[in-house]
Amino acid sequence: MRNIYQILLLGIISILYSCSNSIPKDVEQALKFAEDNRVELEKVINHYKNNDDSLKLEAAYFLIKNMPYHVFFEIREKEKFDALFDSISTLTISNKSGDVVFDNELRGNLIDNYVRNFFKNNYPKKYRGQIRSDIQTIDSEYLIENIDYAFKAWEFPWAKHYSFYEFCRYILPYRYANEQPDRSRKQFYEQYRWIVDSIKNPGDVIEVTSFINKLLRNKVAHCPALKELGNNIQASHLATGMVVESCEGQTGLGQSILRAIGVPTSIVTIPWWGIYSGGHETSAVLDSTKRWIDFGFYDLDPTPELLGCVAPKMYFKQFDMVGKPQIDNHFFYKDVSNYFQQVQHIELDIKKDDRDINLCVFGDRGWAPICKAEKDSTGIVFKNVGIKNYMFIASTIQDDQFVPVSYPFTTDSAGHPKYYIPDTSFAFSYTFDRKFPPYVREDRCDDLKGGQFQFSSDNNFTSYKTIYKIEDRLKYQNNIMKITPTKGRYFRYVFPEGIDLCYNGPAEVSFYTSNSKGLQKLKGHIVGSKQLSREQINILTDADMLTFVEWRTNTKLRNDETGNIIIKKQAEEPIWIGLELDSVTEVTHVGICPRNDKNNIYQGMYYELMYWDKGWKSLGMKEAIADTITYANIPGNALLWLRNHTEGKEERIFTLKDNEQVWW
Repeated sequence: MRNIYQILLLGIISILYSCSNSIPKDVEQALKFAEDNRVELEKVINHYKNNDDSLKLEAAYFLIKNMPYHVFFEIREKEKFDALFDSISTLTISNKSGDVVFDNELRGNLIDNYVRNFFKNNYPKKYRGQIRSDIQTIDSEYLIENIDYAFKAWEFPWAKHYSFYEFCRYILPYRYANEQPDRSRKQFYEQYRWIVDSIKNPGDVIEVTSFINKLLRNKVAHCPALKELGNNIQASHLATGMVVESCEGQTGLGQSILRAIGVPTSIVTIPWWGIYSGGHETSAVLDSTKRWIDFGFYDLDPTPELLGCVAPKMYFKQFDMVGKPQIDNHFFYKDVSNYFQQVQHIELDIKKDDRDINLCVFGDRGWAPICKAEKDSTGIVFKNVGIKNYMFIASTIQDDQFVPVSYPFTTDSAGHPKYYIPDTSFAFSYTFDRKFPPYVREDRCDDLKGGQFQFSSDNNFTSYKTIYKIEDRLKYQNNIMKITPTKGRYFRYVFPEGIDLCYNGPAEVSFYTSNSKGLQKLKGHIVGSKQLSREQINILTDADMLTFVEWRTNTKLRNDETGNIIIKKQAEEPIWIGLELDSVTEVTHVGICPRNDKNNIYQGMYYELMYWDKGWKSLGMKEAIADTITYANIPGNALLWLRNHTEGKEERIFTLKDNEQVWW
């Protein structure tokens, strides 16, 4: 039974339509874009008129008037596409008895390998097809089914109290992004409707969301290889394969399932973190008090006391247009920055004119807009910006070119700007060892504590001598440690014991000798304990610091098809990798590299330091001759950017304060 609000609204609509049967002007305008498909959409309108269901008719109008703005890519080889996800659904991780074990990370590795081989052998690099408009393709049967099942979902006890406005925007829409519309709403409704009898408080939408989260936790695998398919992945595909390609797929699948059972949700888009070179998508649910609570679908339950989202700007992805876009041409982005965090208004003394002025943060190796300014009595104002410390710049676009209209600035808690204007009269020198902030990545070094390098007189290591034990935190780079010179043929590195799960196993293990030519890396026959596959041995010795192994103790899992993940049985001997030399050789150094981002300074690579002064000004390009690089004539109070022109793309801007890099 609908609540009083819905009954009242139904009565008002009925009165209005008793006076006039005409189609609203904005709906009629949309129908003009439908061309040959107009007849299908008029079937929907007439269906609800003939059934005297005015509220469903209003819902149909809401969808139809917004459909001209939504498009998708229709793939010609869709049967191959569908077959891929059918195949993925059969891929599981099993134990020695053949029983399925739910381990989403291991299954994700398995699926990734399968998908890469599938693309290599079956799928074209360029998908053949065409751009199609919703208004010109969606038929009456599809739209009626979506509307009817959305109203069914609105009857659930946790959904009844939401208004028609909230229903239309956060339950009714049939798509989550630019994917080709599918028939997943009915599928998900029938699949999950049973939960109404399985939760303690069926009127609590937060409990419902958490219930679905727990139901799917550890059953959905991440498969980054599927990113190649872009927006061509439908919610039904993700559900079939129990797989997502990224945060976009994760939020899309969550929204599709939850809306199908009447949970009002929205996708929260963070265009740029402001302190990282990227953005994110997460989910939010509207609770019974009409407060938005963020959560991670199947990952992090909604908790009203913990608002996890913090970013300079945050937007809802909506089906309906929200007016003048705040960022680029995203007409469907609703600014919700103040829903999840403390915000500030940033006022700048910049002359008002007809130009759109953007607030920007540093994105992927360049300034990226996050919102547009409004004009006030004295200049311009950027409203509802997150109060965390960010580096901003104001800009406009002229002839498709970025044009700064301010110096870079940070703000205090009241939104007052502090500008970074370089002072060339106060120049100094600084020695750099990184081009990207380490943040929590340095903690990866701690997981190698307790590891040991050993020497033995036989290749089975029946007896051995420890020649180096890692007791302190290593540097976040390839570490080469001097040892007491030891002659022999058999050397190994033994992984730390007593750690059941480690995501930060070594990226590289090596052994060295010293001679008149300097330090020489030793080559020989690589051997390892029985837990290691040939692929894992290659990862540990491939001289690539970006490849690494993980390990875990699990007596249930087999050790095949696991990629870089080493499975250790509890009763087994330690994991180790060793070097069998052709002849007795003196080892003078051992090397190990933690899981790494390779953003330190590396000998032989070319770097360039720049500072901002109405544009990036170079202080010269240099070849590093050590694991640090020094620059002179750095202006005071300058915003800086250290680039690696040899390899890699992770780079962040920074300032220098108290002889330390402060990253932005």
